[in-house]
Amino acid sequence: MNKIHIAAVALAGFLFGLCGTTLAADNSIKQIQFSRTGDQILLKVQMAAPLKAMPGNWSVLEPPRVVIDFPGTDNQSGQTTQQIATGDLKSLNLVQTDKLTRLVLNLYRPTKFSTEIAGDVLFIKLQSQSVQASQEPAPSVYQPTQPSGGVAGTAGKPVVAADAAAIRDIVFRRGEDGQATITVDLTDGTVPIDIRRTGTGLSIELRDVELPERLQNRRDVNDFATPVSTLTSRAMGNLTRLEVAARGRWFHQAHLANNQLTIEVKPIPADEANKLVQSGQQGQKVSINFFGADAAMVLRTLADISGKNVLIDPSLNGRTVTANLDNIPYDQALEIIMAQVNSGMRVRNDIVLFGDRTVLQKRDQDTADEATRASDVAPLVAETFKLNYVKTADIVSLVNSSFASTTATATGAAAPPAGGAPAAAAAPGAVATGSPSKGMLTARGGISVHDATNQVFVRDTAAVVEAIREVIRNVDIPPKQVMIEARIVEASTGFANSLGVRMNAFNYQKNGYVIPGTNTRGVLSVSPLNTGNNIDIYGAGITPSLTTTTQIFRPSYTLAGAANFGLMLFNSAATKLISLELQAAENDTRNKTVSAPKIVTLNRKAATINNTQQVTILTGVNATTGLPIYQTFSAPLTLGVTPSVNPDNRISLELNIAKSTITNATTGSLDTNTITTSVIVENGGTVVIGGFARESDITTQDRVPFLGDLPYVGFLFKTTQKSQSRSELLVFITPRIVSEALTVR
Repeated sequence: MNKIHIAAVALAGFLFGLCGTTLAADNSIKQIQFSRTGDQILLKVQMAAPLKAMPGNWSVLEPPRVVIDFPGTDNQSGQTTQQIATGDLKSLNLVQTDKLTRLVLNLYRPTKFSTEIAGDVLFIKLQSQSVQASQEPAPSVYQPTQPSGGVAGTAGKPVVAADAAAIRDIVFRRGEDGQATITVDLTDGTVPIDIRRTGTGLSIELRDVELPERLQNRRDVNDFATPVSTLTSRAMGNLTRLEVAARGRWFHQAHLANNQLTIEVKPIPADEANKLVQSGQQGQKVSINFFGADAAMVLRTLADISGKNVLIDPSLNGRTVTANLDNIPYDQALEIIMAQVNSGMRVRNDIVLFGDRTVLQKRDQDTADEATRASDVAPLVAETFKLNYVKTADIVSLVNSSFASTTATATGAAAPPAGGAPAAAAAPGAVATGSPSKGMLTARGGISVHDATNQVFVRDTAAVVEAIREVIRNVDIPPKQVMIEARIVEASTGFANSLGVRMNAFNYQKNGYVIPGTNTRGVLSVSPLNTGNNIDIYGAGITPSLTTTTQIFRPSYTLAGAANFGLMLFNSAATKLISLELQAAENDTRNKTVSAPKIVTLNRKAATINNTQQVTILTGVNATTGLPIYQTFSAPLTLGVTPSVNPDNRISLELNIAKSTITNATTGSLDTNTITTSVIVENGGTVVIGGFARESDITTQDRVPFLGDLPYVGFLFKTTQKSQSRSELLVFITPRIVSEALTVR
């Protein structure tokens, strides 16, 4: 790192010290001349000896510069800075180091250039972007040194047809230090690029570059917590424009390499807004030694290193500086000197103003007061805005921010007056809102709305109306829509088997058949006869047939759909009966139900899919009419989804799934399971939500005490039922962004 030695003995000696000390050089720059012809600027660099090779060169987009390095060359032109202000060329600088001399061309905007060697002269041709793109484009990346025998050559790349250039992708990222990084992937890095700072952010224009329809959109990047709020890309004929909306204090840098344009927007802390070198950077190191030097001269010399224009306020006249600083960044040295002479600094774009702190503060206050007075007397203009997608109340809320406002509701019927100005009495349903010195409106301004036609009427100064127009342009855009495709799969399996034995014994006595151990009797009859509490005996002959299932001597069971096998033993007189009945059943169930509902909803708006099962049960009888009373129970399957489209076109989903199952159709009992979660899914990707699984294994056994537990014969006195079931609910959700062509109003 070369040091800059500054002495206050004489200004010439001070400037000479800025150049540093160099070793003996093989060549030198004698003179630089320039001329302009139409849209072209021709620079002639006169060398002391012929150039052996083409100097290395590259260009910087922001700030726009062309840099050419002359290795083994010193500066003998007698100047380090030359103001030109012709065409796109603002000025040039010659910076000498131990190994080379660097020529820096400071431009007003990015410009095509080419170089050519003619003996001991290097010609640099700057071509304005206003000419057709069919001419040779300027290089945008570093060009290595090319061996040459003194013949003419160019450093440009081959000509690329305008229709061949296109943008492959636009990527937005957040850096480690909170900066926004925008990467534009180009098929051709030699296209004309114009980057300008606007009132609300940056405007990047790429001429003769095709922008695919999939990239023509507006991205809301507020969630990344960078100075950038939105990134809008548009195709406008043969021009592609990227608009970066930023907020707060920030500065930007841009560079182009390997066909990738990278733009960084970095935040500036409030205490660094007036610094020449921002945080994370370090100014060129200098060594200074002043004794009684004029403060204005010292400040101007240090500020010149930044490459900005310098103004010195007369309030610093007569102040002197004494300082001895060694090898520190020039911006730190500048702050020390300013503190010593009580000087302040104001940076406005490329101009640096130094002056007494009190004088500058008073001037700032006077400027603010003058702007306020100018706003108070500025003529009022009226404008009518017809909204397409947002509500009038939302615009009024944005304009008035969170400040209090006076509201009056009018019910008259009148059209807006000529010129678009709102009438004193608003149209039907209009709400006239005035907020003196509040929000975006001035004390004389006003805003009214008409809900029926969704129009907003603004009357204020031209600056305020233009600011409101910008707000409406940014928020009144087509909202994104998301299609939610859901596949609801309900699967269940079940298996059941039953095995039971029924055994009865009867003994005939005088008054009929008697169940052993009881006093219950039955009398044979050709017609059904009920005798006793728990036996039914009927028959067409002398052998009774028993149909009851509630006998005391054996377990009670009923097997639906079971296969029956019966055996009855009796004596010849049919006075003693033994009956044995065997029943067995097995059931296997498999069920699968698939539902595939689809729904389209707006971005950040909830969508609900509901599938309800209803069961109607008898709950009683009307005492007056004798009619039955029924009640309906619902078991809904509810799927609630709220999609949010992220700037990278991935989709965040807020999911709320509730499934109710009727567990008892007689009483209407419900079992409800609920899942609430948040996931991020790729556009067109699928997320699976499970967890609604139920599995049961039930064994039921009815038996006669003691007899049912006997070995070998116990099965004759018991009934066994086994049941196994498993059910599961899976929800597959696939969100897709509904593609719409970008409409620019």
